Formats: sequence, structure tokens, C-alpha cells
Amino acid sequence: MKTSVYKLAMVVLAASFAGGALPAETAEDAALEALMTKGWPSGKISPTVPEFTGGKIINSGGDAQTYYIKVRETNEAALEGYLALLKKAGWVVSDDHRFPSATKELVKLDFNWEGTTGLQITVRQSEEGRWPTADLPPEIVAPPHARFGGRVEVVTNEEDRMWYFTFTCLGLQEAEAREWLRGLLKQGWEGDENQLTRKFTWKGKKMSASLEVYETNSDSTSFTYNFGVDD
Repeated sequence: MKTSVYKLAMVVLAASFAGGALPAETAEDAALEALMTKGWPSGKISPTVPEFTGGKIINSGGDAQTYYIKVRETNEAALEGYLALLKKAGWVVSDDHRFPSATKELVKLDFNWEGTTGLQITVRQSEEGRWPTADLPPEIVAPPHARFGGRVEVVTNEEDRMWYFTFTCLGLQEAEAREWLRGLLKQGWEGDENQLTRKFTWKGKKMSASLEVYETNSDSTSFTYNFGVDD
């Protein structure tokens, strides 16, 4: 009997983590509750995430990158209150009423309704990235002392001999980002604080590059670099 309950719980857990909807207070919930962390998962997710108190936390589980929290006996008003709390604490909250999300530095929260009184909170936690110096020309630089939200990955299009990537600087507000771009004008770049361009030589080839602001939030700024071989 115990084995069948365990197998049932694992099947339901996989389905629910994949985004399937479950009715509130089912036998499957009871099976999950016997196997998962009970109550708010303090110590298992970032301490920057405030406790959700507008419902019953029946279980939670996951790993350092993705953690799932199951809430029952909740409602839209409770979620709206929680999102307001997050916004007040400096989180960037999306405007999507049906599938809202909130982001603060390396942590993102996604909210999905399961029925009318069930809610899944997905906590996605990224590691701080590093600047890929070895993969870049010395002219392709980042703001000094920058902290990067997630991995900085350079994408190569070998056919067109182009490279491009987007990176997010944590804690860098828009005014500071514009000031950095204006400073690059004194280092060989051309343009304005919205988009810069530059020509240089790398590995014996003549290159051109562009840099622009991709997105700004209250606590971060993202940039996009494109560079390639001149024909």
C-alpha cells in the first residue's frame, strides 16, 4: 500500500511540476503532503522571498535552481496583496494578471493558478554570472564592478561571422547605465547614450560592433552587444 501511494505521489508530482492543474484538496495532495516539505520552505529558497501567508502551504520541493511551492485555500485577493508586498520591497512585478511574475536580482517568482483556490509558486534562482573575457575582443567591455544576473553566453553565427549576446547588470540603474555609455564615447566608441558603434581589429580581421540598452528595471539594466567581421 505504501509503495502504491509513493508511486502515485511521484506521478502527480511530476505532472504538477510540469504545469498540470490539480483540484484543491484531493487524495493526490494528501499523498504529496506526506512526502514533501511542510509549511513555508525557509532555508530552501532565497531569504529575499517573503513568506506567502494568504493560504495554506501544503507542500514544496525542488532544487537550488527551481523550487515549487503548493498553496491551497487561497484566492486572487491574497495573491494581489502578496504582489503589492513584493513591489514595495523592490521586486519588479509583471502586469500579466493571469500569469503574474516578479523578479529581484537573481530570483524570479512565477505564479500559476490550479483551479480557483490552488496556487503554485515557482521560485527560479540563478547564479551570478561572469564576464567571458576569453571569448571577446578587448574592446567589448562591461561596466566596471558589474554583477551579472545569470550566465553571460556569447552566441556565434559562423556563417555570417557574427557574435551577439545580452547581459544584465544587477543593481545598475538607468542613470548609471547611461553615464557608462557616455564614458565609452571617450574610449573610441561613437553614437549616443542609446546606441554606440565602434570599429576595431581582432585576430587580424577588421570588425565592427554595436552596443545598446536592451531593458531597464528599478534594480538592473540589460545591454545587447553585436559584433562581426566587416566585409
